[in-house]
Amino acid sequence: MTPSPSALELAREKKLKTPFILLDEERIAANYRAVAEAFGPDIGIFFAVKANNHPLALHAIEKCGGNFDVASAAELSLLCDMGIEGSRVTFSNPVKVPDDVAYAHERGVRLFAFDSDDEIPKIAAFAPGAQLCVRLAVDNTGSGWPLSGKFGVNDDEAVRLLMKAKEAGLEPVGTTFHVGSQCENVRNWRSAVEHCAHVWKKAAAAGVKLSVLNLGGGLPAPYRQGLPTVAEIGGEATRAIRELLPEASRVMIEPGRFLVADAGVFVASVIGRAVRNGEKKIYLDAGVFNGLMETYETFWYPVQCLTKGAPAHKELVSLVGPSCDSIDVIVKDIELPALGVGDRV
Repeated sequence: MTPSPSALELAREKKLKTPFILLDEERIAANYRAVAEAFGPDIGIFFAVKANNHPLALHAIEKCGGNFDVASAAELSLLCDMGIEGSRVTFSNPVKVPDDVAYAHERGVRLFAFDSDDEIPKIAAFAPGAQLCVRLAVDNTGSGWPLSGKFGVNDDEAVRLLMKAKEAGLEPVGTTFHVGSQCENVRNWRSAVEHCAHVWKKAAAAGVKLSVLNLGGGLPAPYRQGLPTVAEIGGEATRAIRELLPEASRVMIEPGRFLVADAGVFVASVIGRAVRNGEKKIYLDAGVFNGLMETYETFWYPVQCLTKGAPAHKELVSLVGPSCDSIDVIVKDIELPALGVGDRV
């Protein structure tokens, strides 16, 4: 990945106390425009706030005319403080805190995701008349972080839940899915749309007409070369929609990581060195438990030395965090300039 040049240069120059993050609003805006271009002018872009809830990121999305998806009342509160109306927000976490549902409904959020029987009376009680999209379990093959094991139902179960929601006085309007975070398999989007088309057909036969298609998240951030582009994914998804679900009158997507990942630079300092069982360890003032949790889930981020005049020769090291926990390992066996205490990465 090539981080935002402006953010990277600032990271080299800034003398702020580490760890800190720098964000480039223009890079976020450029990524937003890339999604809009790839999926067409009618796509509804709802930024997944959980990906980065910093006000700079949220303001950058808002300036582009974007909408937002939240997973909690806390995220929604940030948007409300910015003056963003609930009509521009969806609540796609399939299992929600009851008070959060009530707060969202009070703030004007009308579209919710669900995938279980228990969610229906909860939403009916705290958000009466709400619109619902049922979340489908779809193929997550080729994603860096599969999400199909915890949420989503099969096609037949989806139809049953939609009918039950209608009987409860709610308004079932569509389907949603997630192909897995950092998905590298373009085919997954077509496969998921195929599932949606099957559900829509069966739901219509049962008296439930659907019109909303939510493509979820999963667009891969460019952490390395060779990943499918957003244009390739958008082309595959839009072709599938034209062929299989032309009746979809509202199509949405919920990018998170793709919009913000390469717009930020996370800066940490070296606080120590040691050799343990022949392995060179570089200790940083940030780790798995204070900013880099995803590295525990095998996500890998590009690492650069930011210290000017760092030694030219490189060594094989492991970057680890400052806690006493042995799983606080950011990356193993990475080649970097010989780093000393005070150097920055």
